[in-house]
Amino acid sequence: MHKSKIGIITTLLVFSVISIAGCTTTYLYMTNWEGSTIDELYWDLGKADKVEDLNTYERVHTWYSTWTDDGQVKTCTKSFYTRNNGHAEVITNTSYSDCPFLTPK
Repeated sequence: MHKSKIGIITTLLVFSVISIAGCTTTYLYMTNWEGSTIDELYWDLGKADKVEDLNTYERVHTWYSTWTDDGQVKTCTKSFYTRNNGHAEVITNTSYSDCPFLTPK
């Protein structure tokens, strides 16, 4: 195989691994909050931008932040689903979209 093709393949492979690693760290950042209380999350992130009641016991807390990627402004959305167990509001699930790499807590 020609050297330039090997260089291109190597570059693509490295970029793919970095992209997968970034998605994994963001996924771990979010899922590491599951089982924590919403008070712990608020202590770390501050007040949510939006809180929505899903039913009597469940809510979703959402934070929005902007970041720039190659000059393009993007909005990161982080949502944390909670359930009140009678003692505390506990994070049961998470979702995110269009976020930069986030490092697990």
